[in-house]
Amino acid sequence: MAMVKCPECNGDISDKAVTCPHCGFPIKTEKTEQYEYVLSKGSGETSSLSGLLRVLAVITWIGGLIVSIAGANVVDSLYSSSTHFSFGTFLTLLLPFVLYGVILMGMATIADQIAATHSIVYGLRLHKQPVDNKANVNSKPVYSNKAKSGDWTCPVCHHTNHTWDDTCTHCGEPRKR
Repeated sequence: MAMVKCPECNGDISDKAVTCPHCGFPIKTEKTEQYEYVLSKGSGETSSLSGLLRVLAVITWIGGLIVSIAGANVVDSLYSSSTHFSFGTFLTLLLPFVLYGVILMGMATIADQIAATHSIVYGLRLHKQPVDNKANVNSKPVYSNKAKSGDWTCPVCHHTNHTWDDTCTHCGEPRKR
């Protein structure tokens, strides 16, 4: 361990020190760019097929209603021109159209779910972006006389270091265990 002069206060410090133990001036300022990976997903869009199926369902329901009303007007006899409305015939004619419309709506929902799942799964991307370190800018350390349990004091400069530090953050002296 060699001793060097602090550029700020001209005091003697270790060449391994991160900051000056006398004035707190940062000695080693290794500015490394840190990155984090962010996962973004697709938009979950719906398909145009589902819109078409919904339109067809509505057309089926309206067309079925018209056909059922027209078909429910039953002629009394072959030689008579009088007609009457048969509710049973109306329901018998309308039921298949209602079921076809419901099936088309179900198919539209399934098409929506497939398109949204496809969009999300195939839209997954892992983006690398720099971490915002504005809060971690090198500044003079804040000194405190209160040591947390497990912290250790450097025998050379008497600075309190954290438990995870293997060397003193001020003079670079290795931790004695």
